[in-house]
Amino acid sequence: MVIEPGDPSSADARAVLAAHLTFAHGNSPAHAVHAMDVSGLTAPDVSFFCAREDATGVAVGALRHLSPDHAEIKSMHTAAAYRGRG
Repeated sequence: MVIEPGDPSSADARAVLAAHLTFAHGNSPAHAVHAMDVSGLTAPDVSFFCAREDATGVAVGALRHLSPDHAEIKSMHTAAAYRGRG
């Protein structure tokens, strides 16, 4: 598995993000869902990462930079088939 900077608009990242948003909205009240969509994840203050196995995107994560020395984890999700593997 390789973790590298990625493009949230790529097909494999969009698939993982769609699962993430479905999970978030299905398990949290609407006012408590703070997951970012593709447009939010392409903002200049966000660093987006994708984990790939055999060139397939299986997980995503992002950092929103709040200051030079402070960031917030955003939109972190692993596809169900790849969870629990360490």
